[in-house]
Amino acid sequence: DDSGKVSRLLMNLVLLRSGYPPAIIHHTERQRYYESLKGSPQALVQLVTESIDYAVGSVEKFLDERESKKRSFVQ
Repeated sequence: DDSGKVSRLLMNLVLLRSGYPPAIIHHTERQRYYESLKGSPQALVQLVTESIDYAVGSVEKFLDERESKKRSFVQ
């Protein structure tokens, strides 16, 4: 049951050690994730790349909001 979780953890360990952010596959992408595992390697690479882009975008949004709150607090 937990082999998928372990494989995603190992994938993220490899990504982190290679200087990339972790790929967080959202639960809404679960079916696409399963299909990409059965399909071509390019489909999985595309899903992981999109997941990394989404994670980076989320962090950027969080930091921007935090900076805006900090500025409004100082002013």
